[in-house]
Amino acid sequence: MAKRYPANRVKLHRSYTVEEAGALLGAHAQTLRGWIQSGALPVCGEQRPVLIVGADLRAFLLQRQESAKRRLGPDEFYCLRCRSPRRPAGMMADYEPRSDRAGRLIALCEGCGGLLHRMVRADKMAVVAPNLSIMRKSRAPSLNEPGNAA
Repeated sequence: MAKRYPANRVKLHRSYTVEEAGALLGAHAQTLRGWIQSGALPVCGEQRPVLIVGADLRAFLLQRQESAKRRLGPDEFYCLRCRSPRRPAGMMADYEPRSDRAGRLIALCEGCGGLLHRMVRADKMAVVAPNLSIMRKSRAPSLNEPGNAA
């Protein structure tokens, strides 16, 4: 999986050398040179030092982040261990309410056995998990709710 670089650190109206941009993003200068040589990252002219316009660098990083996103299908969770969308083991999950309208589905990964989590609105449950056997947990009252003062 590709490393995510913070696009919000880049100033739009500033030009960066390869070394400055690398230090700003926490990337090696050779990584940026590779992006430039592949034609993915545009530069300012042909002169030395090579300059990268901040707006171009930010647009490149945002496009790179957007292309890495993957929508989960029905009955799928993203497993952080496997680094891929997975179905829960036994097609079973627990629903833990977080508020009156939303909660969290918790299941086990069929590949590695790790915990899977997916936030879901209660009214979208039939779309997100149509084939899952879901056990609903009761919501524990918080101390901030009326009637729970100690």
